[in-house]
Amino acid sequence: ANQVLELAAAQSDEVAVDAEWPAEGGAPSKFGGAFTTNFVKNLWQVPTSTSYEKIFGMTREDMKRERFAQNPQLTNLQNNQSVFAIEDGSSMKATPNAEAATGYVPVSAVTATTVELNGGSMAGITTGSLYSIGGQLVKISSVSATHAQATVVKVGGQAAAVGSRATLVAYAFPPAVLRVSIADLAAPARAALTKQLAGITGVELVTSATEFAHVLVRPKGSDYIVIGLDGAVRHAVPAGASAAAAAALGNALRQEIGAHELASVENPAHPFALDFGFTNDKSTFRLNDPIEFKVRSARDGYLTIVDLGTDGKVVVVYPNADDKDNHIRAGEEKVIPTPSMKSMFVAQEPLGRGIVRAFITAAPLDLPFTEGDATQSALVAQALRKAAGAPPVAGANLMSVGSWATASVVYEIKK
Repeated sequence: ANQVLELAAAQSDEVAVDAEWPAEGGAPSKFGGAFTTNFVKNLWQVPTSTSYEKIFGMTREDMKRERFAQNPQLTNLQNNQSVFAIEDGSSMKATPNAEAATGYVPVSAVTATTVELNGGSMAGITTGSLYSIGGQLVKISSVSATHAQATVVKVGGQAAAVGSRATLVAYAFPPAVLRVSIADLAAPARAALTKQLAGITGVELVTSATEFAHVLVRPKGSDYIVIGLDGAVRHAVPAGASAAAAAALGNALRQEIGAHELASVENPAHPFALDFGFTNDKSTFRLNDPIEFKVRSARDGYLTIVDLGTDGKVVVVYPNADDKDNHIRAGEEKVIPTPSMKSMFVAQEPLGRGIVRAFITAAPLDLPFTEGDATQSALVAQALRKAAGAPPVAGANLMSVGSWATASVVYEIKK
């Protein structure tokens, strides 16, 4: 009998929401189901041997990272079969931690100087990204929802043909913009906060209560609070004088902007498998609970773990001054804190949801062993870009994808 797999965007007592997805080149934003859009993107990007369970787990973590207050559900899963397997094929079983053929984009049309790819923004393709097709190198010039146009920038080997495979070589990251709702603030408070954030990239202030926003700033009693989509209060500052309150809110939001930017740094090429999580698969912690991470990489490399905290603060937790040897061997599970570290990690206030990111790179990231402020996210991104190596063609926000992998988990701290 054929297997029926049931995917639900939310539980029966939850609302499955639509979200706003920024378009490229100043085009109007698009709206789509938060779960469906992320699930389809992951289907396009993962290696062909990836299982249904793995893709669903990735999508669920994507939802948590954006703090959507819904919990997707997967039912009737009976085995670890690849999402691309045929009904009775045994050669497409998912193999955890193994090197796997990376998903590719097929070529749908070719001219002397251009190539059309049968995949677009729904597949995570972005303008400016570089793809390899045999010996050719092409650069994406425009993207629609389902197709992408590319220009040949380097000729070599066998010419591209319809049906050829285009493989991502360097990714042009789209701007990561944190949308902040100030719809509930009085006019003077809006003006003061707008002045505080003037000239800062990576933020958009939303003044309509019906527009999508990642975080909301609201008055509450004698405070202003910043809350996420999950309803958790991430910051609280005294209302007081408008200038002082705006300065405090500005500092809090600058942290959130940096954390949002770093949370968006994915590697859509998935060059090798990276399993990252908490020991015992625990992701909800009470105050002062011990926290341990487990990591397994399909390649040798150097491990960096970064906490994007419940208050938006970005902190490099590993390597650190107690253990600078962050080398990890392929296939071996590494548990953090390591035996050589002098202290353990514990859950601390503020309450709410945070994100922990793991990066495996061929060379160590050049980072100071200090707790950063709002600039720490930029330091991590700069170090990652350096470790990834120069792309074959220079381009704005373009980053090579073949030598590094990343994974993330969302955690929640409760009383």
